[in-house]
Amino acid sequence: MAARAWQSLNFIQVFDVLREQTVCRMAVTEADGQPWCVPMEYQMEVAGQEVIFHMGSRGEGRLAEAVETNYAVCLEVERPGCGWLDTVIITGRVAAIISVESGGAVLLIHAEEISGRRYFTPDG
Repeated sequence: MAARAWQSLNFIQVFDVLREQTVCRMAVTEADGQPWCVPMEYQMEVAGQEVIFHMGSRGEGRLAEAVETNYAVCLEVERPGCGWLDTVIITGRVAAIISVESGGAVLLIHAEEISGRRYFTPDG
């Protein structure tokens, strides 16, 4: 299988992807070391140099247990195009778990590193 051609996304392109999309995949590591990935909706907040992702959660179950034992997370966001796919990877930490009155919780994730690539569809 041939390697896909790609190029790095610049700062503006990365944030365009993050503003346009609302769903990501969040990867966590469970207490036994097992990686686990789940699709989630997000909202992004930019405060000065800090980028914070707000993620809704039931506040219980596998995800809640995983982030209670290991705050490190990875988010992946995709934006498909005609002949290409933009991907943005965010590594960070769960900074807070806020319970909400209606049940569930909001995870606040502080981004530590954000990068993006555009992968091109190979010619057929």
